[in-house]
Amino acid sequence: MFTIERCGHIYPALLLPIAYWGLRSYPFIGIGWLLHSAWDLAHHLWGNPLWPFMPTSSWGCMLFDALIAVWFVAGAPSFKGRRPASAS
Repeated sequence: MFTIERCGHIYPALLLPIAYWGLRSYPFIGIGWLLHSAWDLAHHLWGNPLWPFMPTSSWGCMLFDALIAVWFVAGAPSFKGRRPASAS
């Protein structure tokens, strides 16, 4: 039978080389975040929330992690240099 606990050692093994490549590449950091998001989805689907007192905690974490992943895959663009839209 498939359980989250049985796959607990597979996730770090998959993530280790991606984390290493991520030291020099934003897209690889994004891939790592996507893998983390997939792990959160597995927690949600198999009814093992990250926070036991909040049943949807894994779902919320999955959504936020996917958003971070998209930002990193896009090259982690800065928001600091953006100008507000003109009011014309």
